[in-house]
Amino acid sequence: MNLGYVLLYLWVGLNISSCNNNDNIAQDDTTSFTLRLKTNPFGGASTEYPSEAIIWKINFDKQRIEVILKDDSTPVYLEQGTYSYQLIDHPCNYGENQFLRVDNQDIGLMILDDLASGTLIITGECYDGDRLTFQKIE
Repeated sequence: MNLGYVLLYLWVGLNISSCNNNDNIAQDDTTSFTLRLKTNPFGGASTEYPSEAIIWKINFDKQRIEVILKDDSTPVYLEQGTYSYQLIDHPCNYGENQFLRVDNQDIGLMILDDLASGTLIITGECYDGDRLTFQKIE
């Protein structure tokens, strides 16, 4: 076998072994939710929102929220943009449900009880605040 064939086999072998099938690319852990309803059970007004008019993309691992407003939607608590958040100690906390603070602004209790069925609730009901009901975007 001459040197040319050896080099060709070596080159093909190196190229095949360096192929990347993207198995090691990190997955984006962001979940998108559309705000569907804002209520105040203590006598305030209720507002229903069209699907995907207000979207909160939440990365639970990196504790980031990206807010997207479509069709000139009026912001609810957060303007359009990307925010860091913390889950803080609060008297309203119970179980896995923790109080949400976004850029030093207390938002409400993030209720994860129905997350498996696609519903996320953020509520200030424990101190007479609003209840935001989000639905996961598939």
